[in-house]
Amino acid sequence: MLCELTDFGLLGFGDGVQVDELRFETGDEIDDLVLVGPATRHFIQAKKTINVSADPASEFGSVLAQFVGQYVSDNRPGDEYVLATSLEASSRIRKELRKLTEAARLNESDSAGIPLTAAEKDVLEKTQEIIRSHHEALTGRAITQEALQRILARIRICSLDIREGGSLEAAALIMLSSKAVVPPRLLWGSLMRWPSPWPGIGSPSTRPA
Repeated sequence: MLCELTDFGLLGFGDGVQVDELRFETGDEIDDLVLVGPATRHFIQAKKTINVSADPASEFGSVLAQFVGQYVSDNRPGDEYVLATSLEASSRIRKELRKLTEAARLNESDSAGIPLTAAEKDVLEKTQEIIRSHHEALTGRAITQEALQRILARIRICSLDIREGGSLEAAALIMLSSKAVVPPRLLWGSLMRWPSPWPGIGSPSTRPA
């Protein structure tokens, strides 16, 4: 069914995205969900709520650590690192960080000249500093400005109605029902970090889309 879905605007992926395979709980650095296309991979980290933090050990820092780890371990053109979150996430994630990453994609060579608000500057500085910290911890060397800009450009923020019983859940369950090797509600609930209605059931799954 995913291969028949060509409009990913609802999910925030933009137009023209083709998905051939769906991978859940993979061995990649970003291991929640991967949408694989002919020349693209969308690595998705799902968080019901999250806030910007300057602490590399925070939940925000952990998400960025996975993004940096994926870049360092398996850097491929066309990759995107997706933070899918709900409307409960802070506005600095849903608005400021989303705007900053969109600007980075539009101006991947250099977005330094783009005028920013005080809030956007604060979010950008914290995000860049955490990326630098994780990159140096993984590689033992300072990140280049080019690589820093490339990572920012690959980050995509998707703010969705992913509440249990929310408007997106029904669509997701329909998509997953024909593709998952486990019950679709279990798969969706595990992805969203909700308590499973089937304790003890659950395993990595991969199926063509």
